[in-house]
Amino acid sequence: MRRLLFAGFIAVVTAQGALAADMPDLPVLRGSVYEAPRTYRTVWQGFYVGGQVGYGASNMNFFDLNVTDWPQLQAVSHRATSFGGFAGYNAQFEDVIVGLDMNYSRGTYTASTFAETSTITLNVGPIPGLNETVTRRSDGAMTIKDFGSIRVRGGYSAGSFLPYAFVGIGLGRADTFRSTSITGVYSGTIGPNNVTNAPRTTRLPFDTNNQLVHGVSGGFGLDWMIFGGLFARAEYEYLQFTSATNANIHTVRGGVGYKF
Repeated sequence: MRRLLFAGFIAVVTAQGALAADMPDLPVLRGSVYEAPRTYRTVWQGFYVGGQVGYGASNMNFFDLNVTDWPQLQAVSHRATSFGGFAGYNAQFEDVIVGLDMNYSRGTYTASTFAETSTITLNVGPIPGLNETVTRRSDGAMTIKDFGSIRVRGGYSAGSFLPYAFVGIGLGRADTFRSTSITGVYSGTIGPNNVTNAPRTTRLPFDTNNQLVHGVSGGFGLDWMIFGGLFARAEYEYLQFTSATNANIHTVRGGVGYKF
């Protein structure tokens, strides 16, 4: 009897093993454990180029042109559009982006101003009744047509968006003009006659030139990867130039670029 029971047990175990070998793999229940969805990171690393258009305002302060006791020149603002291009390189460390960016804009930001004061001196010369009117005048003008910057920027990749900030060196090409002058007019009454002579103007040494101006740059922006390597850009930049005329330019720009 024992031998019969043992033989039956061996037969059942053997049959179950053969059945399990012939059955296909079935999914295993894991309870509440599940696989997390895959995430895809936008690739920003590489070289890129693009074009841009912008609108901005310049502020030019001619106070430094003044001579002591001469009329004070005021700051002048001007608004204009611009167009140009940009290029750079991104290095990517997971979601952190750092890189070098350069941009150029062509526009016409210009300002000119003058100020004058007049003084009257009575009874000049050897003859009583002869007066002199002296007018002092200061002039200043500046035009910036080409400007750009070389910036170091850093950003963070958030899906297809790349917000960033940057600092760098600003460069520009400027035409400047400075001058001061004195105009004197004699007038008065000598006996029965009224006397007035033609104005006599003495123009002091002046300066006019075309020069390279430089300064600092700072701002922030947003790149949006549309598809493939094509992306759109929106940006704000502040440029401060150091020259005989204290000048700065604020611009907002939009552009389209391609990352290789």
